[in-house]
Amino acid sequence: MSAATSPRHDELVARVLRLYRPEVIREAARRLETRARRWDAGSAAVTERDVTALGFIGEQYGVRTDALAVLLARLSPAPARLSPEADAGRPARLSDRRVRGWVERMETAGYLTRRRVLGHTWTTPTAAGMALAGLTFERWKFGGARDGEEGWGLEHVHAITGVRFHLQPDPANGAWISERAIRRKWEGTGARVRRADGALHLSDGRVAGVEVELHRKKADRYDGIVRDVDPDFDEVWWFTPAGDVSWLTDVLGQLPTQLRPVHRVRALPEGVGR
Repeated sequence: MSAATSPRHDELVARVLRLYRPEVIREAARRLETRARRWDAGSAAVTERDVTALGFIGEQYGVRTDALAVLLARLSPAPARLSPEADAGRPARLSDRRVRGWVERMETAGYLTRRRVLGHTWTTPTAAGMALAGLTFERWKFGGARDGEEGWGLEHVHAITGVRFHLQPDPANGAWISERAIRRKWEGTGARVRRADGALHLSDGRVAGVEVELHRKKADRYDGIVRDVDPDFDEVWWFTPAGDVSWLTDVLGQLPTQLRPVHRVRALPEGVGR
């Protein structure tokens, strides 16, 4: 029997033809892809911007998505920060679509959680997100003890973030000291010290405490607040609605000067407190 007609030859030809069937080729490609898949397949790629944003959010307890749009724009390359709103005198911000994409990516990775509260969507890092950002604060519960009996906690938290944007245009420059960091500093010391809403390292080495006063307190309460001012502060900057600037300036001006560093009252930046 010749080689051209032998059973062995026919069997080899049949095997080669089977190898070239489309379904066989597709299956081989699938197996090769599976073998070549990266060791970190399925995990979210984390960027320096992600870590900085998570740190900012965690320091502020939580951030509303409208403020998150501003934060992510400031942490993005320059072209991404440009928007029509900036031309109108309002902070540049990312589009809602891009903000949602970032939030969903961080949620999928287990670094962020969000909740709809009082008509706004709030975000805060999970324990894993806190750890990734190098923070050791407890996870925020979207209000909780921060709300108090008056119910203004979330409004206040959001306003502090707005003032921080005003004082710290570059969220990554390390100039801001958060309220959470101030509380941590004095925690367990027994010292009677007012926990300010934040503080700012000034370019000359001094530190300015920051108080965001959305609503007037009774005038006699400010004496105790000023007496307990953080001794690390060289100045205290009060931010209040424009209509209350003169009133608060007069109240603070009547307090004994030996009780305090310099207190300066300023109007809230445009759009903050709304």
